[in-house]
Amino acid sequence: MLKGRPSEIGELVMLNKKAITKVQAAVIAVIIIVAAVIGVVAYLMYPTGGPPPKEKIVVGIVQSLTGPLSPQVTMYHCYYKWIIEDYNDKGGLYVPEYGKKLEIEYIEYDDESDISKMLTLTEKLITVDKVDLIFAPCSTGLCYAAFSLYEKYHYPVVALTYGSDIAAEKMRTGEWKYSFHALATPSEVGEEVRELLEDIRDNIDSELDTVGIIHHMDQHGVEHASAIFRELTLAGFSVPVYESYPFMETEFETLIAMLRDANVDVAIDCGYEGAEFIRDCMTANYNPKLIIVGPSLEAPGMTFGPLGFSLEQIKGIVFYDGWPSASYTESEALADWAEEHKVRSVAIYGNEYGYPFPASAVFYASVQCLFEAVEKVGLDREKIAEALVTEYFDTILGKTRLRPGYAPECELGGTITQWQDRYMMEVIWPLDSKSADLIYPKPPWP
Repeated sequence: MLKGRPSEIGELVMLNKKAITKVQAAVIAVIIIVAAVIGVVAYLMYPTGGPPPKEKIVVGIVQSLTGPLSPQVTMYHCYYKWIIEDYNDKGGLYVPEYGKKLEIEYIEYDDESDISKMLTLTEKLITVDKVDLIFAPCSTGLCYAAFSLYEKYHYPVVALTYGSDIAAEKMRTGEWKYSFHALATPSEVGEEVRELLEDIRDNIDSELDTVGIIHHMDQHGVEHASAIFRELTLAGFSVPVYESYPFMETEFETLIAMLRDANVDVAIDCGYEGAEFIRDCMTANYNPKLIIVGPSLEAPGMTFGPLGFSLEQIKGIVFYDGWPSASYTESEALADWAEEHKVRSVAIYGNEYGYPFPASAVFYASVQCLFEAVEKVGLDREKIAEALVTEYFDTILGKTRLRPGYAPECELGGTITQWQDRYMMEVIWPLDSKSADLIYPKPPWP
């Protein structure tokens, strides 16, 4: 109850009313301003009340169409265009916010195998072309450089030809949220190589002891060689040769002489130069018990076509990279896909050997994950990135999930493969996923 003279009470009531009125007016003004701002933003984004008109999805890529990395692009990046063709043949990519399928358009630039050009052109795709999605470049080094731009502009990207523990750690910790990869990391590869050689030592050849490792000076070679060296030395193997060579080297006589002088049981080449290394081994008649190489000789269309090898010449060569690996005997569906791959590859290699390599299926399936994420959550790139971390997607490999910093989770269990008697490599490790027994020791050169 208010006490005092009537005039004082009246004045107080009037002041309270004025105060309340001013507060209410201020609140209402704020609400109006906020609503106006929201309205303007909504209008600018969706002037018709929905998403902006869109007739196609634009996907961009910067890759090495020329320069020393161009053969790798030929072998490994055909799946980017194939999957676009496959979706477009079925009407395009379904986008939920539009309630329909949209045709996919492809913008491509040549970085000439140069990192600086790749970065400049990637930024052009993002800021000038304003593409909806991006595919990664070719090679570990170029992908690693490009990841910084994907993170800066929040573009979820799945790299195919890539393996790095340095980047994997950034993915695992969440420092990198938009970068994904289709292959195993160097540390995962190192463990598998060590387990394979331990199994040989324990069950086939108790005298297997010495390993020679050579590697190119690009990121792939440095990290894979280091991981394999670490695993083997901890397991008690001797590594008397651990040498580097320039990126895309073509002469290996000196390194082969070092491997021969050290009398190593196993020679491992970590790099993209396996074809040149094997050719020089043949010339020098250097034939250790086992030769293991990185990405170079696994694509049949390239190996038995432009590179000019015969199956007899490379029989017994082991491939450490490119897994989860398929032998294409795991299911009827994969066997059919391999035959379709052969037909489609005629346009690339112009020969009858265009079968898939061990990682072909996981490359295709990984890009499927990106497209399936769009079909599930739309073109919101934040939602796409989240879906790639949390969701399983239906792919040619069955249920598949990308795991940041690790090899993808899928129905394939193979990790290490070997050239034997088919024009597709056999899975020889782990034993519970093998399609054939290991050939050991490696046969003599023909």
